Amino acid sequence: MFELIWPYLFFILPLPFIAAAMLPSAPDGEGSDALRVPFFNAFSQSTGPVFHMPSKLLKALFFLAWCLLVAAGMRPVWLGEAHFLPAQARQVMLVLDISGSMLERDFVLNNQRMSRAEAVRRMADDFLQKRTGDAVGVVLFGTEAYQYVPLTMDTATVRSMLKEATVGLAGEQTAIGDALGLALKNMKDLPQEAKVIIFLSDGAANAGVLQPQKAVELARSMGVKVYSIGLGPDVAGSFFGQPIPTDLDEALLKDMAEQTGGTYFRVRSTNELKQVYDQINQLEPIEIEQIQIRPVQELFWIPLLGALFLFWLGMMLKGRTA
Repeated sequence: MFELIWPYLFFILPLPFIAAAMLPSAPDGEGSDALRVPFFNAFSQSTGPVFHMPSKLLKALFFLAWCLLVAAGMRPVWLGEAHFLPAQARQVMLVLDISGSMLERDFVLNNQRMSRAEAVRRMADDFLQKRTGDAVGVVLFGTEAYQYVPLTMDTATVRSMLKEATVGLAGEQTAIGDALGLALKNMKDLPQEAKVIIFLSDGAANAGVLQPQKAVELARSMGVKVYSIGLGPDVAGSFFGQPIPTDLDEALLKDMAEQTGGTYFRVRSTNELKQVYDQINQLEPIEIEQIQIRPVQELFWIPLLGALFLFWLGMMLKGRTA
């Protein structure tokens, strides 16, 4: 779409006529103070034949050059097709347990049994597809916690990296306090609003330096909302007919959510896990405000070159007019 950025410059078009009417003409004759170059005509005649151009036509040429100069000043541009960028809505850190227990194959999707880690990866991938506009980062933890992906709006890269995350890479134990603390460290310099942590684990804190309760207090003081997810079945198996309780520390995960204004979710199947991510999407909606951008191609140089050429041509013809 063609557009003029400064169309009001159109009103200066009559300026040469106003100047000609108001300013006195240059004096002529001997003793005048007008600037003269005595040898100019001789020089111009030596370069070629003399052209005879009517003064009215010459004035029209200069006025056309002036029009082109004004057109360049009006800054014509060509606006490309509009593109919409979603305004950044949330700063979201995914904190995911990759301890050895995440290899337990007690989840089913499409009648296929899979490990807890694979179920989490697939549901997280679906979740990230819906978070366009958010800055998302990932912290993985086991015995150690480490930053896997820094906060970025490139969710496609985050999804790709999650597919490559290896269970057991960070050790076999569960450092809940260190993992939460590392996620908070990534958020310490961000504005207080819209900072969210999704914390998923299937075990109890049995490793790490930072006590989980200290990390929870730090999250609360920073205004970070934590959505915690307890993963896995209610029992780990049976022994002589007696159920063996799971290692999941639900009390800690509940406390983590309650103290920070988040929500705790208990997940025993892939269907429940998907519902949890859907609920978090509803609880933390993405801003609907969008930023509209249009590629701009500057066109001012076209009339500017035309004006310069006509001015040059006019000066040459004027100098060669007998």
